[in-house]
Amino acid sequence: MSIGEQLAQARREANLSIRYVAERTRIRETVIHAIERDDFSLCGGDFYARGHIRSLAKLFGLDPVPLVAEFDAEFGPAPSFDTIITPDPVLSSRRRVSVSTRRRPNWTMAMALALLGVVGYGVFYAVTAPAPQGPATAQRVVAESLTGPQEREPSESAPQAEPSPSPSAQRLRLELRAEETTWVSVKDAEGQELFSGTIEQGSSRDWSADHDLRVVVGNAGGLTMLVNGEDLGPVGESGEVEAFTVRPDDPPTAALAPS
Repeated sequence: MSIGEQLAQARREANLSIRYVAERTRIRETVIHAIERDDFSLCGGDFYARGHIRSLAKLFGLDPVPLVAEFDAEFGPAPSFDTIITPDPVLSSRRRVSVSTRRRPNWTMAMALALLGVVGYGVFYAVTAPAPQGPATAQRVVAESLTGPQEREPSESAPQAEPSPSPSAQRLRLELRAEETTWVSVKDAEGQELFSGTIEQGSSRDWSADHDLRVVVGNAGGLTMLVNGEDLGPVGESGEVEAFTVRPDDPPTAALAPS
């Protein structure tokens, strides 16, 4: 069985269409049809033909080594890259090459130009700067032109203002523990509902806020309330509906006051 027949049979056994194989291998459908007919002229050369055979064999679950070996036996093996390159006698003949020597830089001239630039900057700074108030100022101007401006120490007469600490806002933490299953509604100061539902017996819910919390309890005796960690006991009597407001700046005991 030829190479093309083996690949065609494997494709049909795998129940793969030519279009699917072309999408998976990036090989054109016309080239796949030609390879299954043992026509490798559309591959673009033996190198690409071997690559197509390997890609198709791997997709169909075949071993590509014997197929490539069969291709080499029929069309010739892959070219060897161990070819010995003999030197061209024309290129290997000796030629006189002229090498230009690099001249060393004139450091004396460079230093003279740099010094001239520094002096020129000092003269320009002395002319354009405000009039000096004494010999010490003139000496400082010349020194700065040669070594760069010096950092001046801050004046002791101008005290630096220290930022005043901002007062920390008191934060409110409310916790409701259910001794009995109880319906609860919790809203913020703007009336936005934070929670509305039942708290099952033995469970708890908690909220933290920087503003007031408005609470409505369906069974006041079934809940124990904690404000900022302080246990205030039951919200009210069992079976009663209670509505109250908890504020961050009030003492915890004031939370049970009716809202």
